[in-house]
Amino acid sequence: MNAESRHFAEVGSGNLDWKPLLAEANRLGVEHYFVEQDETPGDPIDSLRKSYQYLRSIT
Repeated sequence: MNAESRHFAEVGSGNLDWKPLLAEANRLGVEHYFVEQDETPGDPIDSLRKSYQYLRSIT
């Protein structure tokens, strides 16, 4: 893992509280969300899977 990838985390693994963020986005009428992760701590597909699973668990 390089120095930059320590600053990236899967959705739900970092320091953002996603539940209220997504609730506000829903209140504002946001229809589509995109997850972008420039660096991954491991396999990119595993990181995507973790982000997806977390988002599905809170929506």
